Amino acid sequence: MTKKSVGIITIAKVNNYGAELQAFALQKKIQELGFDAEIIDYLYYSNPDFKKERASNPVYSKSFPLVKRLKSWLFPKIEWIKAKRYSEQSKIRNERFRDFHTRNTKFSTQYKSYSALYSSVPKYDVYCVGSDQVWNPFSYTSLDPYFLTFVSPKKVRFSYASSFGVSTIPEYAKEYFRNRISGLDYISVREKTGVNIVKELTNRDSINVVDPTLLLDTTTWSSISSDVCVPNEKYILLYELKEDPSIEQIAQSLSKERGLPIIRICRNSYRQDPKRSPIINIMDAGPAEFLGLIKNAEIVLTNSFHGTVFSILFHKDFYTIISKGKNTNSRQIDLLNNLNLDRIRYSQEAFSIGNNIDWTKVDSKLTELRATSIDFLNTAINCEK
Repeated sequence: MTKKSVGIITIAKVNNYGAELQAFALQKKIQELGFDAEIIDYLYYSNPDFKKERASNPVYSKSFPLVKRLKSWLFPKIEWIKAKRYSEQSKIRNERFRDFHTRNTKFSTQYKSYSALYSSVPKYDVYCVGSDQVWNPFSYTSLDPYFLTFVSPKKVRFSYASSFGVSTIPEYAKEYFRNRISGLDYISVREKTGVNIVKELTNRDSINVVDPTLLLDTTTWSSISSDVCVPNEKYILLYELKEDPSIEQIAQSLSKERGLPIIRICRNSYRQDPKRSPIINIMDAGPAEFLGLIKNAEIVLTNSFHGTVFSILFHKDFYTIISKGKNTNSRQIDLLNNLNLDRIRYSQEAFSIGNNIDWTKVDSKLTELRATSIDFLNTAINCEK
């Protein structure tokens, strides 16, 4: 009997650790379930090889806040300028990202533009829009591909752990999201807030499933990790997506208390701390090295969702330090609440050491959450229209 083929569109090839690892994980899990799966290689708009077109602008671009447009245009350029000072590290880092996908991820033919995708639609039995913030209303690009509008409605179309990245949809974008979500046959989202958004906009039920990275076990992640960047001595690991001085202060305090050096995984190929800082900056890690650095750390301090995920999977002593009241923190809060883990700390408040984690209980709960998520995948992929 021929295996069903599944095409997955998601955010990948943006040299972001979480994006690359979640893309790999969903494809890998679907393959483990007995289906053929590959990532539809539609470049995300922040990829330097993506060809911008009028059609690829947000449908509601006229209502898009000016400050968001400027950030969308300016931020990648600032990151590029910073990385130019560290060309050797940047080259190594880029090679490690490419090597990770070459060894682990199956991609389709590449689509560098919106029109290329819509004029030559890749053929699969079932289509999935994958995880990460594919439905973020503040992404300055058309989200149509991530609602699978390039696919015939005769085909099964579903979302797996798609994230809005925010707790509420801005008023000017609600009609757009209502129409696009309604075109999907099965809907699953990554956060509980996403379930509420879908219900509010469409009156349809969706399911809260785990991020794809949580579908794979520690053995699988260990097998593709690399210890190339891991120092010989024990260390505290620091990984911040958004710089927060309070996290660094906590790291310095723990460093003095435990007698451990601080290693930082830089979010891009440039130094985040001044040269005089005692924090050791690793600027050239790829996804495999990112895994290795978390796996071998004594303590992890992070404000990243995927930093939190892999700290859990590798049973690390970790703390997720976030700002109170931000509507972008729901994914970390939901995950830790689901696993009954008291590891959220707020940067505006005094830091406190947590109790030892009972990993047996955490793993048991995670097994339950995985089972629900895998059931959803099987149901959606095996559906016939």
